[in-house]
Formats: sequence, C-alpha cells, structure tokens
Amino acid sequence: MPNPFLLEELPITELGWMLLATACLGGLVGIVRQRRGTTTAGMRTFALWAVLGFVAIQFERLGIKNFVVATLCLLGIFSTAFLVRGKKRIRESDQSSYEASFGLTTAAASLAMFSVGILMGLKQAQYAVMLAIVIAVTIGSRNWTDKWSASITGTDIRAGLQFACLTGILLPLVPDQTLWGVINPYSTWLMVVLITGVNFVGYIAMRWLGANAGAAVTGLIGGLASSTAVTLSFSRRSVKEPEDGGSFAVAIMLAQLSMVVRLVVLMFVLNVALGYFMLIPWCVLMIAGLGACAVVAFRHSAKAEGRVPVIKNPLDLASALKFGLLYAVIVFLIERTGDVAGTGFFAVSFISGIPDTAAVVMSLSNQAAGVGLAFPLATLGVLVGVLSNTLVKLGIALFIGRGSFRKYVGLGFGSMILANAALIIWFSSRI
Repeated sequence: MPNPFLLEELPITELGWMLLATACLGGLVGIVRQRRGTTTAGMRTFALWAVLGFVAIQFERLGIKNFVVATLCLLGIFSTAFLVRGKKRIRESDQSSYEASFGLTTAAASLAMFSVGILMGLKQAQYAVMLAIVIAVTIGSRNWTDKWSASITGTDIRAGLQFACLTGILLPLVPDQTLWGVINPYSTWLMVVLITGVNFVGYIAMRWLGANAGAAVTGLIGGLASSTAVTLSFSRRSVKEPEDGGSFAVAIMLAQLSMVVRLVVLMFVLNVALGYFMLIPWCVLMIAGLGACAVVAFRHSAKAEGRVPVIKNPLDLASALKFGLLYAVIVFLIERTGDVAGTGFFAVSFISGIPDTAAVVMSLSNQAAGVGLAFPLATLGVLVGVLSNTLVKLGIALFIGRGSFRKYVGLGFGSMILANAALIIWFSSRI
C-alpha cells in the first residue's frame, strides 16, 4: 500500500489537476457564502482557504513537520482578529454591518474548507467533495433554519430534553425481557421512540410551514403529525367559513392519506415482508382517497388558506407515556385473543384503531415477525383498525362540520371506507 505522505508518488500533472479541483470546491462554497450577502469572505477567499490546506499538506509530505498545525494556528489567529473587528463594527455602526463582518459561521467554514484542501492533498477526493457539499448546504440553509428555530418554543425544547433524557438515560436500564409472557418493556419503549420520531417530523414540518401554506398542504403535512387534530381544526372552520367546505374536506382527506403513508413507513421499518404483502391493499386505499380528493377538488376549485392546527408536541413526555401504555395494552390483548380469526381479535383491532392506528400496525407487524402471526390475519387486523379510525374521523367531521363540507367529506371518506370494507371482505374469504 503506497504511503500517502510520500510526495514523489503523486505525478506532477495529477497534483496540478487536484489543486485546480481543490480551488473549484472552495469557490463553490464561496459562491454560496457570497450569495448570503457577505463581502468579507466570498468565492476567492474560500478557494484560497482550500488551496492553503492543499499546499500545507504538501509541505508536510516534503518533510516539514507540523506545518499543517502551524498553518491552522495562523488561520485561527486570523479568524479571531477578523471576528473581533466585525463585532467592533457592529457596536460602532448598526446591525446592517453584520452581514459584512467576519462571523463564527465564516470562521468555522474556513477551517472546514482548510480540511477539504488537506483531504484533496491526501488523494481522498470522495470525502473532500462530500465535506464541501455539506459545508455549502449548511451555509446556504440559514433562511429556513432561522425560520424553523424561531417557530420552536421553550415548551418544545423542554419536551425534547425530557424525552431525550428518558430515552438516552433510562432506556438502557429498562429490563430487556418478556413479562407475563407477552410484554417486553424495552421493546415497548423502542416502539414509542419510533412513532414519536415519525410524528415529530410532521410536527416540525407543520411549525415550519406555518399559515403560509394552503389548506391542502396543511392537511397533507399535518396528517403526518396528527390527522385527528387536522380533522377537528378544519371541521370547526367549516362552520365559520362554509364557502370553503370543499377545500377543508380535501385537507382532511389528505391528512388521512398522510396517516396511511406514515403507517406504510412504520410497517416497512418493522416488518418488510408484511409491508410487501400489504402493498396492494395500501395502494387500493391510496387510490380511493386520491380519486375522491380529485373529484372534490374539481367540483370545488376555491383555495382556502391554511391555519396551523393545534398539535401537541409528540416529544411531550405525557403523550409518549400514553402511547406506550396503549401499545402495551394492544400487544397484550392481541396476544390473548389468539392467532386465529375470531370475534375477539377483530374487536381488539377495531377498538384499538379508534385512538391511534399506529399502535395497531406496530403491534401486528411485530407479532407477524416474532410469533409468526399469519400475514393475511395481520392484514385483516390492520385494515379493521384503519376502518375504525376512518369511521371516527368521518363521524367527527359530520358532527362538527356544516354546509357543503359534510357532503364533500361524506364523498371522500365514503370511498375510502368502501374500499377498506371490500379489502376486508376479500381477505376474510381467504383465511
């Protein structure tokens, strides 16, 4: 294996091309930084920092010891001086000079680009390109990261810290053994972490979009976090804004379809084989829902504005504990009802699907993978749970909503319920 620190092993032509590539990577990151409005560090500066790292490692390979460390020290002093100078300019003028000052982001990016140059000098072009892309994306993401961080409240942070402590500190102490022959506390909490993580993605997306998205987008994204909250929100709005009943109905149906997508993701994570087995039923439900959405959207072309539904942070400790308890109860009841089709099994699936279909899907997926629950029976349990949840959403919308909203919701949810019922009948005939 060749020694990467022997300079003579690198042909001079290849050295020149790699130096040029290093400068181009630095220039790419510099363009992104320059587009942010800064005049202190742009395309030329970042290109030079990358080249500096490349040259430094070449001197090290020529036998000059600690040249890279010395160069890093000089770069650190240089960055600190410009940082102090920039802060002084802010104090002496106004905040408008901030973009023209040398900040911590620029200092960190300069050190990272220096590392890109070193990697290129060591012929690790793949890692150098990956690092340069990460730097460019990080620098260019300031607008949406600022917007996202501004939407996070102190309550959200506390909830996240509580959940992180409970998972990272207490989870390793939870016994990883089956109790009463059914429930494993460790596995149960892992399921809580999984569903909470999926819900948190939807929650963050909702907070980031805010009220700028239309009703349809709000429903589509909100369904990832809580389709029930979306249903309640738009059902109440239909009372005060009956002229937008069609848009609200589409939003609720899209939230229900988002819930289905979330269930598919969870199933494939827990049991890939069952996920493939249920691929056709999932597609049938999606097609029925999308078809109904298209019909309603065609008949009602008005676009209502979106308003963020009241969705509780899924990292909230109380919410996580409630889901964990629900999941444990469902696992216990499904285990006790046996592994054959019967009134008890379907009753448990139906009742369990009312508050949250995720618990049913996760429980049956694990049962099918662990104790060998037959795929057709697991599929029936999932479909029954989804049916009960859809019926509850329809009931909420019809009870709270008013005007044309009820008609459109009945059309949309009715098609999904009929498709669901047909699938249940078809699978029942094959058990």
